[in-house]
Amino acid sequence: MKWYSVLGPAISDAEQMILNAEVPPDSPWFDGHFPDDPTLPGIAQLEMAIAAIRLARNRNVSITRFRKVRFKRVIRPGQALKIIVTPRKSEESSYAFRILAEDELACNGVLFLKDLNTENMKEETP
Repeated sequence: MKWYSVLGPAISDAEQMILNAEVPPDSPWFDGHFPDDPTLPGIAQLEMAIAAIRLARNRNVSITRFRKVRFKRVIRPGQALKIIVTPRKSEESSYAFRILAEDELACNGVLFLKDLNTENMKEETP
């Protein structure tokens, strides 16, 4: 079972990627993460931002680092989420992201990724 549900196809153009999703109440991320006050952990939010890139661009990417990540609002089970990721022209392989929960900013920051497909091709080249 995937721990979140994608609501519709990922939308992608040259400027940004958008993924609509929700994390159901029975997601394992909510087990024990404040039992009386279920909250989606920050690491799960970062994974959803990376997943938006994977799905929208059909690329196998991995995070190398992140910067300026801010958690502005708690994400609760079942909330409608919009993950918006934008490539940054100032630094290669970096992406600004925002996660909106019920149309309010819940999290934002910058991700630095490596393309595992490209890395694997480099290793296979004699």
